[in-house]
Amino acid sequence: MNFQYMQKTENYQKYLDRAISAGKKRVERARGKVPKMRGNEPRMKQRQYFEIELITEVQDNLAEMLSKIYLKFPNLEELSPFYNELARVTIRYNLTKQALGSVKWAEKQCREVSWKVVIAIKRARSMDEIEKQKKAYFGRICSVMKQIQKHLVIIEESRRVLKSWPDVKEGVRTIAIAGYPNVGKSSLLKALTQTNPEIKAYAFTTKSLNIGYLEIEPRIYQIIDTPGTFDREIEKMNNVEKQAYVVMKHAAEKILYMFDPSESCGYEVESQLQLLKRIEKNFNKEITVIVNKVDLDTTKLSKIKKEYPHAIEISVKTRKGIEEVKNTIVKNTIRKETVRK
Repeated sequence: MNFQYMQKTENYQKYLDRAISAGKKRVERARGKVPKMRGNEPRMKQRQYFEIELITEVQDNLAEMLSKIYLKFPNLEELSPFYNELARVTIRYNLTKQALGSVKWAEKQCREVSWKVVIAIKRARSMDEIEKQKKAYFGRICSVMKQIQKHLVIIEESRRVLKSWPDVKEGVRTIAIAGYPNVGKSSLLKALTQTNPEIKAYAFTTKSLNIGYLEIEPRIYQIIDTPGTFDREIEKMNNVEKQAYVVMKHAAEKILYMFDPSESCGYEVESQLQLLKRIEKNFNKEITVIVNKVDLDTTKLSKIKKEYPHAIEISVKTRKGIEEVKNTIVKNTIRKETVRK
């Protein structure tokens, strides 16, 4: 699901200005078509006509703009379990729902106010009464729009977060790559999928979820590089870590956990082992253990192999073991499909 094309939610004053500008243009077009009238009664009829044209156009524009806000925003309750939980942990979920409801209320209020004022202008018996009704109308819709300003801010805040969400394709076999920063997760993603994530020689390079696709006929695998160490409560994680957590929980069928035995990543092997234990505890997933950087110092490799004797030894730099990782992904998938049959 792609949230990149959601429209920006503006300040309430911008919506008012656009609607009023459209109303004035409609009146100008109407003036060119209606001949000037003499006498008090005809001129008042003409004034009624112009003011009703103005109010009708303002109402139509406001109603259209407000309805687009809540209609084009995803229905949070109807999202898939993956995206629904992602919404719950990355945005102010309940406040966003309330804000969308407030915008819907404002649209209804603007319509009702407009209808009542149009009726009042039609019944007016003087120019002063028409002017009074017109001023009252703009005062009321301005008040309604001001009331939803804080809700517009919440919706825009949530929209920006949704734009940063990964486009995780549902129905595609999904593999998550986990491990401490700088152990080579992004490099492995690139080696497996030919994707070009940002790769630099320092930790915490990944500021978003990198996604690539591995195609081995007849299957396509969605592989996601998940930043974050999951060593704190989800409420304390940043948005990218929360996304990674939900990917591991809901989307990933399998996890590739990466070690760096050289510890050039900045984390001791003992800490990397502890992280794997946390992931095993938190996520009931099949995990393939991968030991990267075996072309460097491997004095602590035995400590990893003692606990995980079937760990695959690789070097992304030299491409040692990459084909074995691919074969493991495919074999495990075929085995699962056979069991299901």
